[in-house]
Amino acid sequence: MLVKINIPSRLHLTLISMHEDGYRQNGGIGFSINIPSLEVDFQNIRTISIEDNRNSGFTQKEKQRIITILEDEVKKKNFTTGYIATIKGNVPTHMGFGSSTSLRLALIEGLYLINKHEYTKEDIVRVSERGGVSGIGIETYFHGGLIFDMGRTSVSDFVPSSSMEKKEKKLPLLAKRVNMPLWNIGICIPNIKPKTESEEKAFFTKTCPIEESESYKALYHATYGVLASVMEEDIDTFEKAIVKIQKCQWKKSERALYGDTLLKEESILYECGAKAVGMSSLGASLYFVADDVHEVIEYAKKKLIKSKFFITNVNNVGRTISYD
Repeated sequence: MLVKINIPSRLHLTLISMHEDGYRQNGGIGFSINIPSLEVDFQNIRTISIEDNRNSGFTQKEKQRIITILEDEVKKKNFTTGYIATIKGNVPTHMGFGSSTSLRLALIEGLYLINKHEYTKEDIVRVSERGGVSGIGIETYFHGGLIFDMGRTSVSDFVPSSSMEKKEKKLPLLAKRVNMPLWNIGICIPNIKPKTESEEKAFFTKTCPIEESESYKALYHATYGVLASVMEEDIDTFEKAIVKIQKCQWKKSERALYGDTLLKEESILYECGAKAVGMSSLGASLYFVADDVHEVIEYAKKKLIKSKFFITNVNNVGRTISYD
């Protein structure tokens, strides 16, 4: 049996509650996009094997970590069948598209499907050990659309998702999931080296906690700005909110990791006609909105020759599963 899971990407607009002594910790807002995307093909064999055919894929350490999780699950469930999973697509890892989370969820779901094992979304998330910081990637994997989550009860240090593995934790509280309007979104992937897991952890340690007032500011722009504008299909307010979020302390600190290089890319996108430019997650990929996204890309390609550009649109479905 051959199982295929097609996975959209996600854009993570910002984390929110990153100050001390809040009611809740983290929380965020983001949405699912169709391109770039991934496909994972599962062919049943006795053991577990992963072939990552992306140009920028898992490190050997990351691959072995997920294989260990999968092999442990085989033992716990007494599965008789493993698989060779072939990862295809153009989603670079650690560039702001959520591929690490979505692939981990897919690899676990594929194991259950190959073994014809009944499961719930909660089963997959628990085994994946993801969702310790943000629920955006989990919810967009299963359902697509725009996701606003309210984080978790404050119980631990501020750390990235990779540092929350193997820890007991409550999952982020889903506050709202809505369909995104069918807006075109431009993507710019700068020629910037992605941050490693250790660099991400160091960033959280150095940056957190932020000012309490800055969390409130980010929350306002995320809810009254992004969430409300999506619900009313008001792209003008959406654009204004994206611009404001870039100036909030948390996102501003994330962007500063890339210095003048990122600012130059952003500035040129604005010169070429972008109305709003944001950085997804810890970067370095940029997303933008414009009256004519295609035109912006055509102009920007001539000035940013080392960057990659494409037009994407929103995904309101989440991952899809097929069989051959």
